[in-house]
Amino acid sequence: MGYAHNIAITRPPPTMKQKMMVVVHPKDAKEAILGHNLTTVLEESHTPEEQRAFLGCQYLLSVNASQFGRDRVLRGDYIDRCLNSLVRPIDFGADFILDKMVRFQQIVEQISDKLPVPSEVDNAQTFTISMSSEMQSIRNQLNQLFANMARDHRQFVLFWAMHNYVLVRLYLPSSYLSPPSDRVAAEYQLQCMLYCLQAARSFFATILSIGPEGFLFRSFTSFVEILFVLVAASRLLLVEIEGWDLDEARRMFDFPSTLESLISTFKGVIGLRNQRAVEAAATFGVSLTPDNSGDEKDDRWYKYATKLEWIKNWFETQLSGGSGIPADPDATSGPFNWSQENQTLSPFMFGFLGDENWNIEF
Repeated sequence: MGYAHNIAITRPPPTMKQKMMVVVHPKDAKEAILGHNLTTVLEESHTPEEQRAFLGCQYLLSVNASQFGRDRVLRGDYIDRCLNSLVRPIDFGADFILDKMVRFQQIVEQISDKLPVPSEVDNAQTFTISMSSEMQSIRNQLNQLFANMARDHRQFVLFWAMHNYVLVRLYLPSSYLSPPSDRVAAEYQLQCMLYCLQAARSFFATILSIGPEGFLFRSFTSFVEILFVLVAASRLLLVEIEGWDLDEARRMFDFPSTLESLISTFKGVIGLRNQRAVEAAATFGVSLTPDNSGDEKDDRWYKYATKLEWIKNWFETQLSGGSGIPADPDATSGPFNWSQENQTLSPFMFGFLGDENWNIEF
């Protein structure tokens, strides 16, 4: 964003009036008004390329901000102007994709604004019918945004995963609120928790369908989504709320099996990347030396897989009634369990820091 500010694409160009107020000499303004120097005061606008760059920067800033519970950044007249000025291509190309990504993220910001953030929830706060209505209103916006996304679009899988990620964010707050005494509101709360679990299951089924090749060049935003849905799913499968059937929830969503599939996929990325490196080197007549076990442990995908194994061990320990507190990594060579109590392991570090506003406390 600093670079974007430096090249002045984060705000509208100055208007004619603003330019006339900063001319060096009064004579310049007079000449400009008379038409002798119109190039100094003509109304300007950023090019489509500059507007796309600005929206991309704002999108990434918003993803980061949502991780840390910061204020919304995807709002304002200039954001709207840039979105509305994007070319609407018939072939649903790059501008269509950018528009969808920004508008999905705007809904994420709206959720943070209108619904309780876990770190701010009072233990005495209960779920209400008005919260359910707010969730339904936001879901209607989300469905409308997804309505013109054809299944044969080249980025359909990306947007279907994003759609389910936003649904998880939308309904997860229901699991942090105490059950209401009102029977109807209590049913709505359980229904929202079910929607959240269904969206989490659909999210992982979608991202696993892309295979190792699909993950090879994914940006950090994909891991932000994976991280959040992992935390949400683990909560829904462990939290005890009156009326919430944990046994049925665990039958519906096999969390350990999902983690195993993710681990296998991440390790598959390592093999695919190494294979492509060998093939690329061979085209130049170079023989590439395979990585040894020490090199592999320094690989980021290997670290991701290891952290997922920690989370899997921690979750299974929770199911068996253990504390899940891992031993000192330097004191043992075995697999470690992850827990919130052990901050040194920090398994939720997929490129960016974890989100303290969504820390899970069972």
